[in-house]
Amino acid sequence: MTELVESIKTNGVLQPILVRPKGKGYMLVCGERRYRATKEAGLTEVPAVIREMTDDEALEAQIIENLQRKDVHPMEEAVAFNSLIENKKYSVIEVAARVGKKIGLLNSA
Repeated sequence: MTELVESIKTNGVLQPILVRPKGKGYMLVCGERRYRATKEAGLTEVPAVIREMTDDEALEAQIIENLQRKDVHPMEEAVAFNSLIENKKYSVIEVAARVGKKIGLLNSA
């Protein structure tokens, strides 16, 4: 997190967070680390994309974003893949396309 804070101090936030309207405000969907690092860096604003989404769509976006990280443990990946397949009723092929993974990797998860 320290490296991200320093990067934001130097370069600003390079990728906006994703939020959705909730009541009179917004709910953070994706970009929690960027949001926290921005606050820690002393910035008062963070660029954001505002998107209308259902709870299911928000959960899917969070799962997909987390799967794109480089430090995801294989067990976390397997649980996330299974969640998309079971809860969203996607096929293995659809999940592979959505998360950018090869089908063989998903079948072995």
